[in-house]
Amino acid sequence: MPLFYQHNINETTKLAIWKIEEEAYFFLEQVPLQREITHPHKRLQHLAGRYLLRFLFPDFPFEEILIADTHKPYLPEEQYHFSISHCGNYAAAIVSSTQRVGIDIEIPTPKVLRITHKYLHPDELEMFKIQDPRIKNQESSSKNQESSSKNQESSSKNQESSNKNQESSNKNQESSIKEQEASNKNQKSSIKEQEASNKKQETILPAPDSRLPTPDSGLPTPDYQLPTLLWSAKEAMFKWWGWGEVDFSEMLRIKHFELKEAGMIQSRFIRQSMNVPLELHYKIMPDICLVWLSTEAANI
Repeated sequence: MPLFYQHNINETTKLAIWKIEEEAYFFLEQVPLQREITHPHKRLQHLAGRYLLRFLFPDFPFEEILIADTHKPYLPEEQYHFSISHCGNYAAAIVSSTQRVGIDIEIPTPKVLRITHKYLHPDELEMFKIQDPRIKNQESSSKNQESSSKNQESSSKNQESSNKNQESSNKNQESSIKEQEASNKNQKSSIKEQEASNKKQETILPAPDSRLPTPDSGLPTPDYQLPTLLWSAKEAMFKWWGWGEVDFSEMLRIKHFELKEAGMIQSRFIRQSMNVPLELHYKIMPDICLVWLSTEAANI
């Protein structure tokens, strides 16, 4: 059974991650497919997420699930609060009979570095020392423009030099013919000299510098684990809220924390007159990172 991870938070709140290795029929034996999903892998992700709901709580009422306008699944009588996430070959779910919950899993990828400015506030970018990709692109564009201007100037100079060289080439052509005749006479001698030169050159070539990087030397790569975790944290907060209309950068704010294999993230949900402190929990595992939160289920 590919149960990847399970955590019983308390008597009424549980979460689990499933690694999808089964065919669709395995899940369809226990999970009703309430809507047609044509993409095979997305269909598997959907089924695995729903499967976890009853895996965590055997009396979970699948048939009563409704979908809000914000695409959030929910139970009309709220017998259970739940949140589902899936990424790659993993599906995750958190279910509670007493608490409001949110969960997200993500596979770390460098692609997240392109959009950090969309979900992180400028203060967060500075706090976590993450460069705004827009600034990086502007700097690169400016350097490219300067380089282009220099190349154009160099091209003009090269053209002038080319014209002069062409004139010189014409004059040298006659001399070249004479030199060719002399070269033919000296061919045997030249071959011997070339062989000697090659041997000499082999002895003076410098040895490879072991300090220079090679394709297999394991050069450092951009650190995208933290940006991925921050994205996952804000996704979990968004799912906890569940009502849409959220600006990730402005309304979902994260306080500084020291990155470890597992820990807590203090954050705030800010919307109009609301300013709700939230405590997120995270865990970094092989291939994926997990973030979840649970709060009292009172109306917000």
